[in-house]
Amino acid sequence: MAAADDVGDFWSNLSFLAGSLQHFRPLTQQSSDGDLTQQRRSLVVLNLIELHIMHVVEAISNNQQPMLIIPNRTSKTNSKKRIIFDINKPKSAMKFVQFIFILSQIYQLIRTDRICTKRDLFYRNVNLFKKQTVVDEIVDDVACWFRVSRNWLHVVATAKGLVSGDLKFYDGGKGNFVNCADISQGFLIPSDTEHFSSLQSNARFVLIVEKDAIFNKLLGTDLAARLKCILITGKGFPDLNTRQLVAKIWIDLKLPILVLVDGDPYGIEIMCVYRFGSASLQHECHRLIPSHVVRWLGLFPEDVENLNLNSLSDCVSPLTQIDKRFAEKLLERMKNNISISRQIQILLRNNEKVELEALDKLGINYLSNVYLPNKIRFGGWI
Repeated sequence: MAAADDVGDFWSNLSFLAGSLQHFRPLTQQSSDGDLTQQRRSLVVLNLIELHIMHVVEAISNNQQPMLIIPNRTSKTNSKKRIIFDINKPKSAMKFVQFIFILSQIYQLIRTDRICTKRDLFYRNVNLFKKQTVVDEIVDDVACWFRVSRNWLHVVATAKGLVSGDLKFYDGGKGNFVNCADISQGFLIPSDTEHFSSLQSNARFVLIVEKDAIFNKLLGTDLAARLKCILITGKGFPDLNTRQLVAKIWIDLKLPILVLVDGDPYGIEIMCVYRFGSASLQHECHRLIPSHVVRWLGLFPEDVENLNLNSLSDCVSPLTQIDKRFAEKLLERMKNNISISRQIQILLRNNEKVELEALDKLGINYLSNVYLPNKIRFGGWI
């Protein structure tokens, strides 16, 4: 920290960022899961399932094709797509059976007040679904269709995100207080973050890191205590549980949120998921946080040049054709964000990508002792 002290208050840029974010109101307040009791939420979903099943039964009894009108999850306006199941066509009939099976399982889960993971749903009928992704897509379609959070369906993703550092809260689901600083490998973020309350922290910001390996490396350097931050990882593309906890921290504590990812197209996409929401789950975005709250801290494609990482041949690799196509699509989506677009353009122009581990070549603790403190010291975020 001494290097930062040489130029005055280490926290000045971060404090300015925190202050500038205070006037952004969380979109979550427009439609909060907490606005309805658990019992009321269950009744809403049960009634919706019963209503749609009744329509299907009526259509079949009248010798009509059953029809479900399901919103397009990738559309920001959730423009509806009409799905008409032709039972006489094997592929369409299979899709129909899959949908009805998932709806029946959700109905039973809610009626018996049980929770199930998407993985468990898949294993309840492997022959019907063949692939886990089929279950994932149908569950997300149902949540979008009913315009509810996936948690309302009593179906959750297997927990994978971790949080560590100066964060305490009451876990109403388990009836105990949690101190994340006391959990050496990080607290596993569950699906019921809506039950977290009384959040407390003296941290100055939240640092989200893309990968578990970097998260563990930073834990080993005691970075959370030294930089006074809450440390979070979604272990790659974040699940909804992790993003909901990040949103709750912002809503309750109003801490700036900084994201650290690899300098490649997929790292940038992960940062965008935290910042703008998932392209495939647009119906969930209103439950999270304003994009202005989340800032990209690195690793920027321009950092590869500035830190001369491209001189270290084993740290940098060329973009593949798949990488290039992914980056070009990302550039098109980010065309209205000049700063992010510029970094993607640099990535494509230099035709090279780099992982955060490359910083180890500049010193074993370069990331925690130099790169991150200097980024914060000079306000080096986008």
